[in-house]
This record gives sequence, C-alpha cells and structure tokens, in this order.
Amino acid sequence: MPCDVFRRRPSPPVCHPRPPAASCPSPCPPPCPPLRPECGPRWLLPRVIASAREQQRCLPACLTVSGLPCGLCEPVYVTAVEACGEIAVRMLDACLAEAEIPLTVWVCDAAGRNACGAASVRLRCRIAAAGGRGGSLVAQAAVRLVDSGCGCGQRFEVRLAVWLEVYLVRLEPCGARPHDGPPPPPPPKPLYPQPWY
Repeated sequence: MPCDVFRRRPSPPVCHPRPPAASCPSPCPPPCPPLRPECGPRWLLPRVIASAREQQRCLPACLTVSGLPCGLCEPVYVTAVEACGEIAVRMLDACLAEAEIPLTVWVCDAAGRNACGAASVRLRCRIAAAGGRGGSLVAQAAVRLVDSGCGCGQRFEVRLAVWLEVYLVRLEPCGARPHDGPPPPPPPKPLYPQPWY
C-alpha cells in the first residue's frame, strides 16, 4: 500500500464568527411628527396686570399756558380746565409712576374776551410690584377747576381736582387652541423636595 494513503488529511479550517457590524448613523433624518390639527383664529388682547388710582381733591398747581393770543387785558382769570390728549406715563422706580396730563385751559380777560390755551400737570401714583412684570402703561384722567387764581403773563396759580387711573397692560394670546387630546398628567407629588433625616 502506498504510504500516502495513510497520510493525514488536512483538517478543514476553523470558522470563527465575525463580530457584528458597527451600526452606522442613517443618512436620512428621522420621520417628521404627525401634523397637528389646524388651530382656530387667535388674537392678542390686552390684559391688566396691575393698576393704581390717585385722587387729589384740591391740588395746588402752577399752570404755564401756551397758545394764548396777544393783547389780553390784565387781569386774566382761568375759567375752566379739562384733560385732553394722550397721557404720558413713565416709571420712576419699581413701584412709582409719574403721569403728565395734558390740559386745555380757558381764560377770560378784564374785557370779557375768552381764549383757549394748552398746559399740563404732573401727578405721581404707586403701582405695587410693577417693575418686573413687563408690559406697557396706560392712563386715564379727569381734571376739574376748583379755585381760579389771577395770572401773570402765561402763569396761573390754580387749585385742581384730579382723578388719575394707571394700568399696567400686557398683550396675551386669546382664541381657539388645537385639540391635542387629553390634558397632560399632573406632575408627581410632592412638588417640593423632601427633607433629609
């Protein structure tokens, strides 16, 4: 018998399992979330955040009246005062607002001629915690003449009754909202951290 019959056959190669292929990021973006149903019309409406009211029944004021015609016979008296135009309001500090109220002033001279001019009066009021809330200030006022004094040139010493209301207003959305299903579940209780013992 030939010798090569008893030769050992070579053993088949051993196959080792390959490691799994590393997951590569997909070049495609994730799918878009489903579209929400269209929401109805929405509006921005003013909401009053804070307000203040100031009332002075007999406020002494020195009015500098502009726009009076020349040639008025002295003495000239103030016959009526009325608030007119837009009131300018500004914050002096976190809680104090100042309003400048424009006025229409009617005067009468010694010859009985009437004339009309413009002036303004300032009044302050306190708005609680208005400094950090944001928004815009809106004011309305009413002014009435209490006591008329004699004027010198364009300056008149008078006493006024003034009512001032100041509002801190912020625009907020209002209108139909989309129906997203049931409301979200309430947060787990307690809402504050537990003490450590």
